Amino acid sequence: SLFFIVLSYERNAFMLTFFIGSILNGILTKVMKKLINQERPSTELESSGDDVDAPGDKGMPSSHATSLGFIGTVTALNLPDTLLFLPREVVIPLMVAYSAISLLYRVGTKLHTPPQIYVGLILGVSNAVLWNGLMFGSFYGDHFRLLDIVSDWFHLEQSGGVFPMPYLILPALVGFAFLLERKISKFLRKNGIKERLE
Repeated sequence: SLFFIVLSYERNAFMLTFFIGSILNGILTKVMKKLINQERPSTELESSGDDVDAPGDKGMPSSHATSLGFIGTVTALNLPDTLLFLPREVVIPLMVAYSAISLLYRVGTKLHTPPQIYVGLILGVSNAVLWNGLMFGSFYGDHFRLLDIVSDWFHLEQSGGVFPMPYLILPALVGFAFLLERKISKFLRKNGIKERLE
């Protein structure tokens, strides 16, 4: 939700391209979870009778680790020298500390195993480095820059570099769809419907 707030405020080619990359990173994580099909440790606790409310998807790779790796890396690579009056040298360690605490919590509550976290982080950071290179033309020079493509597609150079507010409907719908998919999956699993469908 913080991502959407920043996207709503900035509404420029960089934030829109960053958002698209984040969504693609999330989709790749979902596909990898289906392919690897590794259970979460909380699934074992749930079947033993412990009162654990596990998410309905598989555990490998961790979606949280993949997202934190992607968003944190792209942000760190493009962070201005100061942000909210804090120097870059302070902001980046704060981001790393937040990510570490969040991911340790996921392991501590048995939502993920350490390998699920490590694979998620590696995947997220790798995707971020690749996406950042595509955004700024690091791989193909100035011949292929995603920022230019997004700017041209949304005619941002004609609107002072920001896209109109109604364009936020699509990112809002995408975010809502991700949330809704997780809620429906959890409902189906809790009621035993998901197992009957598979």
